[in-house]
Amino acid sequence: MLQVKVKTRAVWELLARKNMTQNELGRRAEVSSGHLSQLINGERFPSPAVRQRLMNALAPVNFDDIFEIKEESDGRGTGANESRTEGAARGRPADSGAAHRTGVRQG
Repeated sequence: MLQVKVKTRAVWELLARKNMTQNELGRRAEVSSGHLSQLINGERFPSPAVRQRLMNALAPVNFDDIFEIKEESDGRGTGANESRTEGAARGRPADSGAAHRTGVRQG
C-alpha cells in the first residue's frame, strides 16, 4: 500500500524562507499543531485534504516539493520501504502519476 509522507527537511526550509512558524502553518492549513508535528516528524500520513491544505498554505509549491510516496513494507525484503524517487535513482521506474498525487490510491 502506498503512503504519502511529508518531506521534513523541505517543509522546514520552506518555513524558514517564508519566515513562518510551524504554528502559523498549522493555522493556515487548518491543522492542529500536534497533528502537524506528527505529520512533519513522519509519525502520521496526511490525508488528501490535508495535503492540499498544506500545499495551499505553502504555495507556490508542487506535490513533489513537500511530499514523497512510500510503500509500506510487505515483510519480504523487496525494498518496499524506499520512496519512489529513491527507487528511480536506483534504476527502478518512478511514479508517473505526478499530476494527480494529492489523492494517491493504489488498487
